[in-house]
Amino acid sequence: MEKEIDALIAGCGKRVAASLQLIKETGMRIGEAWRLRWIDIDEEKLTIRCRPEKGGNPRLFKVSGKLIAMLNTLPKIPDYVFGEGSLRAHRWNYVMQRKRLAKKLLVVYPDFVFSKYASKSNASTRVCDS
Repeated sequence: MEKEIDALIAGCGKRVAASLQLIKETGMRIGEAWRLRWIDIDEEKLTIRCRPEKGGNPRLFKVSGKLIAMLNTLPKIPDYVFGEGSLRAHRWNYVMQRKRLAKKLLVVYPDFVFSKYASKSNASTRVCDS
């Protein structure tokens, strides 16, 4: 499963790839990741603060330098890391990139399993197509 997730992340655009890497490392819900603000990221301590989506308690995640570097490639104009667009548009973009990448990978790896359920965390399947 790890191979499939990493292949998906590598094949996506930088915004979708950063959001998928964030979900992979933290297990955040897509709504929590979408509401992430630049002030929630501590680059020195390599931590990300998560404001809960459903009335839970805030959480603090230790993340990799790779994720911080991916996030830093995104434009810092809006307050939100992934922009102020709609989550629906972001999801559609992800679904289209996933389908395109699955076709490419099946040519190279015929036995490659590219399932929307190929993830360690149930939270990461929330970004997958239904």
